[in-house]
Parts: sequence; C-alpha cells; structure tokens
Amino acid sequence: MKHKYHYTYKITDLDTNKFYIGVRSCDCKPEDDVKYLGSSKTFKPKNYRKEILCSFPSRRDANIAEMGLIRMNISNPLNENRHIPGKNGNKLYMIDLSKL
Repeated sequence: MKHKYHYTYKITDLDTNKFYIGVRSCDCKPEDDVKYLGSSKTFKPKNYRKEILCSFPSRRDANIAEMGLIRMNISNPLNENRHIPGKNGNKLYMIDLSKL
C-alpha cells in the first residue's frame, strides 16, 4: 500500500535540547500525525517538540532529504541519530552524499 504523505521531521527534547531527525510516510497530513515520535529505540523524550521539516512527493525524496539533514548534523553533540542512513548498504539510499 502506498502512503499519500512523506515528510522529514525533527523531535527536540525541550529539557536537554537533544534532537532526532527522521522520515515518515503516512496517510494523514504530516501536521496531523501527532502520535508518531520516531523510530529511535533510545530517544524518547517526555517534554518534546515535533517539527515537520519538509514534505515530499515520494518516500525516496524524503529518504534522500533525511540523509542530507542527518549528515549535516551528525557531529553535533545534541544529535541523537546514531548513523547516516544508507551507510549500511541499503540500496534505496545508494546516492552520492557529496551532492546533497
């Protein structure tokens, strides 16, 4: 089943300012997708803000944007993303990171 909406998001812990960047596909409008808090197994803030960074016409476009956003923030000590998606051999992400 194809989803209608694809977006990148940022969840910020308002107590520590740590953040997590992710991608999501859903059938509701991104701004209405309030219950989804990301796929991180370790980052589960109690007091948080979820920002929709950008919406995309396809999951592939959203994945590429997520990869670029994480790459730009990977060395930030507040970033809770543990790796750049696609570094594990997932063919969906096999693009030249230098072009992002």
